[in-house]
Amino acid sequence: MKFTPVYSYKTKDYTLLKMRLNGSKQVLKFRTLFSTDEIRFLLTNIDNPSTMKIRNMNVVINGKTYPVTVNGKKRFVLPAHSEFYSDTIKVNIPLATAMVVQTRFSFFTKAFSASDFNSTKVIQSDHYGMLNRRMLLGMKTKAISKPHVQIVALVKQIEVMSDHKTITWFGDSLTNHSHYTQPLQERFLNNNEKVSILNAGQSGNRLLKDGRNIMKESFGIRGIKRIHHDVFEYNKPDAVVVALGINDLIHPGTAVAQTEFPSFEEMIEGYRYLLSVIKEHGAKAIIATITPFGHYNIAVTEDAELMRQALNDWILNQKEFDHVIDMASIVEDSKEPSRLAPEFRGDDNLHWDALGGQIIADTINIEELLTLIK
Repeated sequence: MKFTPVYSYKTKDYTLLKMRLNGSKQVLKFRTLFSTDEIRFLLTNIDNPSTMKIRNMNVVINGKTYPVTVNGKKRFVLPAHSEFYSDTIKVNIPLATAMVVQTRFSFFTKAFSASDFNSTKVIQSDHYGMLNRRMLLGMKTKAISKPHVQIVALVKQIEVMSDHKTITWFGDSLTNHSHYTQPLQERFLNNNEKVSILNAGQSGNRLLKDGRNIMKESFGIRGIKRIHHDVFEYNKPDAVVVALGINDLIHPGTAVAQTEFPSFEEMIEGYRYLLSVIKEHGAKAIIATITPFGHYNIAVTEDAELMRQALNDWILNQKEFDHVIDMASIVEDSKEPSRLAPEFRGDDNLHWDALGGQIIADTINIEELLTLIK
């Protein structure tokens, strides 16, 4: 038995978009499945040069409300650039299937660190102003053009004392949006499996290079570097899915200089480095093939598609990782494999929406995943 996450999302740097919370209330709701006698929260203010003040915070499980405290206090402060655990909450929960976390922020409070995602299949985050009117925080901060984006400030991770199993999905926007990871989580829940998917996706993230210029904070540091913090600093997952590589191919010549286009050898070296880190921590290593991007709204070089094919051939034939999820074969157009099939094209021929994500989640063999981690 150990503290194990039942909720976890990659925190992003929102410094350029600082969200004005100003006395608002955040309500985070999600489906889950666990038994425990202890709960704790990993709280974050890591990118904020100022303090974050919390008026009160509580968690509701099976109709009972428990206060979340720090150093025994219901009203607490997160210092600038801090990240730490709440007090442990003593409970007696034979079985929980859902959790609601309510946070009231103090006046003049801003959030510089937050997680975001698009799917609401098993997780939803709502915000309410002082008059209890619904706030569209994503639209308010112009963080994304779609108003339904789910934003979670303060709460980075929720852990319970249990024998829960976890799989960390380490990827880019296709992971971060959660259109297939949340429906996949729902399949585990519907099968009464105590398995949590921890989302370590970061939009625009590359395997080998940091984000550049104005997108430096949004796209984050390279995957081979951030894996240490985002996957293993606070967790010991049973398996890690590597779902990175697409942005290394499509960003050069568009978002960054063409000279940053990687060689085949550099990409393989990057994947093998991630593999070594995962194995060092005793987790099972899973790798996903790179999905098509033909007809993407932003022009992509012909070399990018040739590289995608070469990398996928290596991924499918190597024997180093413990398991392969062939994402490309699930989503590609059978008549034109360099692009997504119609049901996965979304609005830019790169990112699928909820319908496409559900098809992916329904296609992934969860029995194979369960065999790996049990």
